[in-house]
Amino acid sequence: MDINRALLMMTSRIIERVGKATFTLVGNSMYPLIKSGETVTIYKYNYEKFEVGDVIAYRQFEYHITVHRISSIMHDDSEMLLKTKGDNNKNEDSYLTNKNQFLGIVYKGFENMDLEKRV
Repeated sequence: MDINRALLMMTSRIIERVGKATFTLVGNSMYPLIKSGETVTIYKYNYEKFEVGDVIAYRQFEYHITVHRISSIMHDDSEMLLKTKGDNNKNEDSYLTNKNQFLGIVYKGFENMDLEKRV
């Protein structure tokens, strides 16, 4: 089994069972909020309570966790879809994220943490 696939599966299970998972972020798409090499925590969260501006973790690519900010929320039939963008990216992401892809809400440390929205 590919190491990235195994890590993604393990992270998903930890969030589901424990309610959170902490890991080191690699990449600069969320700079300056989150710098490459900084530690973030993904918390289990009620998908329907997301708001524009929340930073979330989701699976968009096969075995890759993406951390971006919600730029808009859309509804297609009965499904809620999220449009995202990295803070350091010029454009919004070219895709929409759905409930099956999402892992949780992301916090760096404990500042401004509103976990009342948590599941």
